[in-house]
Amino acid sequence: MPDIVPYEKPPPTPPHQEQQQQMDTPFEGPEKKLSLHFIPKCNREEARSLRSLSRECIDHILSAAACSILSFSRNEHIDAYVLSESSLFIKDRSFTIKTCGTTTLLNALPTILHYANTLYLTPLSLSFSRVAYRFPDAQPFPHDCFENEVRSIDDALQSTRCGFDKRVHCWNDWYMYDARFDESGERNEETEGGTDCADTTLEMFMFDVDETQMSHYDFTAREHLVGSDESHKVTKESGIKHFLYDCDVIDAFNFAPCGYSMNALSKQTYMTMHITPEVEASYVSFEISGEVHNVAVVVAKVTRLFKPGRMTVVLVGGIALQHEQMGMVPKMFEREYVHDVSAGEWCTGGAKICVSSFSRERGAAYGIGKRFGAIEVGEGVGSFEVGEIAGADEGCESLMIVDLKAVERGFEEVQERFGKGVDIRYEVRTNRAEGIVALLDCMGSRFEAEGEEDLEALERAGVEKERIVLAGAVGERGLVERVECVAVFEDGALLQTAVECGACVEIRVVDGVVSGIWGLLKRIVAAGGRVRGVGFEGGVEMELQRKVVQMVLDSGCRLCEEFVVVVVGKGAAGRGAEEVEREVGQWGGYGGGRVKGGVVVGAEMVRKAVWMRVQVVGRKARWDGGMAYYVSDGVYGGATCAIMGGERVGAVCGGCGGGGGGGRGRGDAVKRSVVYGPTCDALDVVWSGEMEIVQVGEWLVLEGVGVQSGGACEFNGFGGSRAVRYVVCG
Repeated sequence: MPDIVPYEKPPPTPPHQEQQQQMDTPFEGPEKKLSLHFIPKCNREEARSLRSLSRECIDHILSAAACSILSFSRNEHIDAYVLSESSLFIKDRSFTIKTCGTTTLLNALPTILHYANTLYLTPLSLSFSRVAYRFPDAQPFPHDCFENEVRSIDDALQSTRCGFDKRVHCWNDWYMYDARFDESGERNEETEGGTDCADTTLEMFMFDVDETQMSHYDFTAREHLVGSDESHKVTKESGIKHFLYDCDVIDAFNFAPCGYSMNALSKQTYMTMHITPEVEASYVSFEISGEVHNVAVVVAKVTRLFKPGRMTVVLVGGIALQHEQMGMVPKMFEREYVHDVSAGEWCTGGAKICVSSFSRERGAAYGIGKRFGAIEVGEGVGSFEVGEIAGADEGCESLMIVDLKAVERGFEEVQERFGKGVDIRYEVRTNRAEGIVALLDCMGSRFEAEGEEDLEALERAGVEKERIVLAGAVGERGLVERVECVAVFEDGALLQTAVECGACVEIRVVDGVVSGIWGLLKRIVAAGGRVRGVGFEGGVEMELQRKVVQMVLDSGCRLCEEFVVVVVGKGAAGRGAEEVEREVGQWGGYGGGRVKGGVVVGAEMVRKAVWMRVQVVGRKARWDGGMAYYVSDGVYGGATCAIMGGERVGAVCGGCGGGGGGGRGRGDAVKRSVVYGPTCDALDVVWSGEMEIVQVGEWLVLEGVGVQSGGACEFNGFGGSRAVRYVVCG
């Protein structure tokens, strides 16, 4: 094997970023991207990995492109470099580099090919792509126009004396040069054509980005954040961390005076993001290459965070399902964006390319999911055909839609009162129609799985683990609003899976039955889980309550930051929040205000729990100073009440009927009642029958089944009654 030595004939040093600054133009954010895949020459044993290239060789390649290394990270499969202008990723048989500004990326191509040859590697495929430059006049040769870029690549490849076929793609503002070489070497599993999920690349190019989001990446007055040491703070505070839930390596860099770059690795998949926050030329690029589980979900998440004025989305490779998901994207954005163009074509290697461009309608407010069919924001209640959503069951009829703006101000009031103890979130139980699951996931919904079948359905739909809440046989919804993932278990059968999904555990004691709790606590400890709270329902004596709480403390379980105790049923019948608070307060915050795990457990947590969710049995609802609580005498077992909103909450009935109405009798007992406080004149809703709540952008979707005894659900203020016959939650 010959020694690896620098290329003997380096190209002349091109102009660097100073050239663009001298031309008095903002920084050129859009990147040029060059990706090459190699296979060993005929003698596989002599071939070496591209990752064996020395730092000197890599620096030499980058100097030709007019950029340099700022930081380095790696995992078992990928070496990743954050560059002064974007990123470099090296695998055993692939080399991908993208550079922004006025770099001269294609000048590095001959050098890359030279070093690959010394490793006994021969090229299998090459692609060069970019979006249109904002400031093309600032670009040096050969990047001053796409025609010159094509000629430059042709010249470099012809010097290899390898035969190749090429295609040139020009769609709207996106350009691609795609070449496939004669297979004179040996193929391997990694370099097989782009036909499976592992070969998928999704890229998003976003312009005119939301100024509030861009402020996270301006370090003019925060010079202490510049560099890589403090970059993790920006990654978290900006919301980017939410995309990186499955990444074991995250490497980011904050630029002076502004700008941000990030590489993240997960097995053989990489993600990279580059941000130019200058107001007059704001730009964000996002790329994920490798396993992309749900294209529509990824696009929706990124768009929801950055709210661009216009964007281009490109999918290269992938399986048929992913291109179907890509086809959902225009439908998701139809309210906020004009879908300018969508095109599909095949690369030389057989991988499909799909390109879609979007631009914001003038004056359109941002928010995915504001419209389904003909329903407009502010119209209150309407319906749409489920069949309009890809993947919906043909036999389904309709859903009810309520404008979420109607309760938003009520949430703000509650959050102001209780701080971060209350989170504006809703949950939905599993829907086995994967198209609808994917859509709800795009819109930020959370999912509750009651068993392995539900869990598998959600995983097939590409829902992230952190968005799944597991519930056991006892815990239909739980006593506490799940600000974190909270799971309720009777027998602990799904405990290990729940802990792996990031769930906390809430323990429920019903009618004084405590057998098996100690064993459950031991399983929680063994699984490394955390306990969020204890709920007591029915006739649980005070002494038994104290014993159960003490069992939790003595078990060695870790507690969540907010550990909540709720007393309901006969223990709270006829009394309000103050009495429950006093009752729990007699415990002295569990042992005289003792601090465990840095958290004082006591009456204050109960106050929050009473607002967030109190489950009891019965008929009587009261409203007191912004805190909702729901107590009864235990006649109508099984009702759950979540009250959200302002001061004018209508009465909650124990059976069917409208606000202010009474129950119709034992046969019409409510299984789950939800009252939305009337923070606008049109919203004073009482729901009878079984239902779920789903957040879809700025819409609230109320889903349920036909009301018991043939009654109709009454929506006071909406001028009519309508029963919903389709249950998204399966």
